[in-house]
Amino acid sequence: MALVITSSTVEEQQAMIRFLFAKGNKVGKIHSELVGVYRKDCIDRTNAGRWCKMFQDGRRILVDEVRSGRPVFPSSSSIFDEIDNVKRENRRTTLNEIKERCNISYGSAWDILHEKLGYRKVCSRWVPEQLSEQHTGCRMACSQNFCSGSTRKVISVWRVLLQEMKPWPYT
Repeated sequence: MALVITSSTVEEQQAMIRFLFAKGNKVGKIHSELVGVYRKDCIDRTNAGRWCKMFQDGRRILVDEVRSGRPVFPSSSSIFDEIDNVKRENRRTTLNEIKERCNISYGSAWDILHEKLGYRKVCSRWVPEQLSEQHTGCRMACSQNFCSGSTRKVISVWRVLLQEMKPWPYT
């Protein structure tokens, strides 16, 4: 029984494709060999065929070449700090203003604010999403007090209404 490799890189699989292609194997055979070794971590048949075609055309480098396309998400802490400073200066700053000021996309600004910095929007202000234990306890006590008081009031109103109602004429 063949050894199953549970973690691999794409370059490793591309090297296997190149080796098996050089031995004269067809795409279907190459892909079945890869599936036998890598199981669910294996690249799909279409990509195996694409790599065979590239090797047939003379490609020798295994790593993907740099190409234009979707920009990489800004991950430098300087952008995070800049956005955080903008928000701390004026909590009513919009995402479009942040986008223009920091020279990033709207989606990146939203993602940094929500996912990385933990802000959320409350009453058209961006506030850090963090409550202390005291705040959480106070909010819980207020909610329980409100719910218990309003429930009693609703029940008493229904009792009065039911007592004063005349019987339904169509029963």
